[in-house]
Amino acid sequence: LGRRVASAISSAATTATVGTSSPQV
Repeated sequence: LGRRVASAISSAATTATVGTSSPQV
């Protein structure tokens, strides 16, 4: 479960960071 949470957080952080300049579809 911890790994999923970490993955979700990492994915959300990456999407938010990258999405700011290049929105992912």
